[in-house]
Amino acid sequence: MESEASNCSFTTHVPSGLTFKTFSLISYIPLFIFGIICNVLALWIFCCKKKEWTVTTLFMRNLMIADILAVLTFPFRLYVFLHKWDLGTKLCKDVSVSCCIFWIICITICILRNLEDIDYEFTTCFQKDSSRPFFLSPVFEIVGFLLPLLTISFCSGKVIMTLRVRTRMDTYKQCSVEKAVKLVIANLVSFIICFLPIHIGYTIRFVAESLRISCNILENINEFIHVANFIANLNCVLDSVIYYFAASEFQDILSKQFTLSKCRSSCVP
Repeated sequence: MESEASNCSFTTHVPSGLTFKTFSLISYIPLFIFGIICNVLALWIFCCKKKEWTVTTLFMRNLMIADILAVLTFPFRLYVFLHKWDLGTKLCKDVSVSCCIFWIICITICILRNLEDIDYEFTTCFQKDSSRPFFLSPVFEIVGFLLPLLTISFCSGKVIMTLRVRTRMDTYKQCSVEKAVKLVIANLVSFIICFLPIHIGYTIRFVAESLRISCNILENINEFIHVANFIANLNCVLDSVIYYFAASEFQDILSKQFTLSKCRSSCVP
């Protein structure tokens, strides 16, 4: 097994076959469309309709911009999944999923890496180019996921505790506090659901590569990582959707705009 794993070098880490291509088409195309629509609409409301600059508004504007930038990478990902990467090394940049995580905790760090396989003379993008374990993977997992998870969990808990203490108010204020608590919980749950699977996959792959597991098992792990990567990308859409259902002010602005547009269209002779 050791000799097999040591000689295991993939020409690509993108699973092949009709099933995977079908999965990529039916998942990333709708995700790209809804991601662009939801985030652009949310950004338009935050920038054009909400004039006041509060901490929450500024945070959500930055978050929507980060989500839009992440969504714009989906066509390139889909191209890689369906074909080999032949668009040159300039476009072949691996934007780490950790960038979205750092945006959530207001840290804008983007890790870019050119990945080029010299032995086989082809360029890969959005995936590892060999089965050799990347020795910095544990560090990236701690800094890129574990610490943000602990930070977000701790801050969310403190916010909820602080809001709960102040719930002895009138009915209107208490209702507002409950909505804020639900928004904090929804963001935390969304973060865990979206990013936990892919980082579990990265950890399992690092352990498997370190133990020189057979190529077949590594291929199965990579297939899981590609599915988990789609789940992680769902966060780009969930941010705006969660805020829509949690913030009544957001719903009011959106409903007024649709009502106004409908009225204008019906009044046109």
